[in-house]
Formats: sequence, structure tokens, C-alpha cells
Amino acid sequence: MASKKKSKTAVVNKQPVVAVDLPPRIKAPRLPDVGMAKDRMSWRFSQCDHDGPWQWSWECLSTYIEKLQHFESQPFDQSVGTGTIGAKRIPLDSLCDQAKKRLRKLEHDDADALWELRLGGKPRIWGFRVGNVMHCLWFDPEHEVCPSKLR
Repeated sequence: MASKKKSKTAVVNKQPVVAVDLPPRIKAPRLPDVGMAKDRMSWRFSQCDHDGPWQWSWECLSTYIEKLQHFESQPFDQSVGTGTIGAKRIPLDSLCDQAKKRLRKLEHDDADALWELRLGGKPRIWGFRVGNVMHCLWFDPEHEVCPSKLR
């Protein structure tokens, strides 16, 4: 019988190999993306400002309810820029000083921008967009929140 010879190998480091503790992988159900550009617009009024210079009233809401219903029939991507709604993302530093001050008082100054929806010539709706949902904040009948610099 052939004898088995053990080879002598130099062992440099005798430290045991330690497995790294990884956080457990959490399985989450896959949901369709919410608020895609093709989704139709919808509204939330829980953030409406009822005390400031651009406060909401039932009168302004009832005046523009048909326009808002029309907007709901369109995907948000058709509203952006030169779209039929004329929705624009406006950085907070472009707003008038009074609007910035009001946002601080309402504790909404942590956002980087607001969305403006054109209702006609001057009237605007201002709010936060989350996906396809517009969280309405202000009704601006005289286009004062972010006056045009073209004139």
C-alpha cells in the first residue's frame, strides 16, 4: 500500500474566516408604479391654506370645478409646459417673498418646488405634486405668487 504523505504548508494567518452579517432581505410585493406620466390627474385638498393671502374658498372652487373636472380627464404629461393645462414646476426661489414667508409659516418650505396650474388668463392653482396627485395649497386669482417676468 502506498502511504499517504502529508505535505507541510506554511500557515501564515490562523484567523478564522468570519461571515459578514447582512441584513435580512425583505420581500416586498411588486406594485405598479403610481403616478406615472400617463396617469390622469387627481386632486387632494387637505393641504389648502385657509388663512393666507391666497386662501381657498367654496366660491373659487365652485367657479372652477368644471375646469378641474376637465383636467382629471387628461394624463399629467399632457399638462406639463405648453400642454392644455399649463402645469409648471416652479422652484421656491422663484416665488415672491410673501409666498416664501407663507410657506415657512405653513412649514412647507422644505420642498424644492411647487407646481402651478393655469386656470385661464391670471388664475392659478398652486400645490405639491406627488405622482399624478396635485395637493392643492393656494388659489392665486391675480397671478401674484410668481409674477411673470416678461412684462
